[in-house]
Amino acid sequence: MCPSLQQTETLVREKFAGQTDRRGDPLFNHITRVVGYLEGEDEHTLHAAWLHDIVEDTDVTVPDLIEMGYSEEVVDAVTLLTHNKKAEPYADYIDRICQSGNLRAIKVKLADQQDNLDPRRWLGLNRFVQNALRKRYAGVKDKLMEAAINATV
Repeated sequence: MCPSLQQTETLVREKFAGQTDRRGDPLFNHITRVVGYLEGEDEHTLHAAWLHDIVEDTDVTVPDLIEMGYSEEVVDAVTLLTHNKKAEPYADYIDRICQSGNLRAIKVKLADQQDNLDPRRWLGLNRFVQNALRKRYAGVKDKLMEAAINATV
């Protein structure tokens, strides 16, 4: 049986305890905002939003998620949203999500981008970091929006 959304939030809160973003803000706050952008979506999408960074940034693995009882829909989305930064360039990662046709993963990535592009998250970052982020995220939202329109899953 799939964990409740409350259980998923608790898991994420525990696993991200003490982790911070570039500005020193708790990563849990970012994840909470991503989930908030998806208010009204189905439960599978909300689980995927809560879990979108968990495999990438904690010791939780995809087999762990399966063992915990997460649905195939959630696990598939989380797998797509997991970026192995050492093995996959960011542009290829975005292309993989877009080409998957998985609307759930695309929606979560769009919400993640919305939060990542919020200028308030960039306050206090030096201009070189800000420019690098602008370059990294340039065109990503448009690609994801087009992929959402064409999604089949």
